[in-house]
Amino acid sequence: MADRPLEGRWALILGASSGFGAAVGKALAAQGMNIAGVHLDLRATLPLAKQVIADIEAQGVKALFFNTNAADPDRRAKVLQGLAEAMGPGEGVHVFMHSLAFGTLKPFIPPTSWRTAWSTGRKTSCCAAWWAAAAASSA
Repeated sequence: MADRPLEGRWALILGASSGFGAAVGKALAAQGMNIAGVHLDLRATLPLAKQVIADIEAQGVKALFFNTNAADPDRRAKVLQGLAEAMGPGEGVHVFMHSLAFGTLKPFIPPTSWRTAWSTGRKTSCCAAWWAAAAASSA
């Protein structure tokens, strides 16, 4: 394979089975990056998710996908645990992408905290991204 500057690094993509998430996952895989994807697909769309996984694996990288609800705290913890187990010692998440477009989405910051979140310059997705990446890299 050609020059792959991201060889062996990890990306965590929420919404990895379609749209922007799938496209970015495939592009990063072509550059050598392992892809951990979270998606929520039912029977009708599961074949499309499996094709994305196959396309990523065809690049010679790891594809660790979780078909689960990213808005559920217990399930998020299981995803981060699985990712930590798949990564080697000292490895962390180098790219985090939030590309969830539909499904069971919930705010990560309670409505009463919006003023605080905005005053510190953090939007909901950015805050969630920081926490997920921090948890994955420290696990």
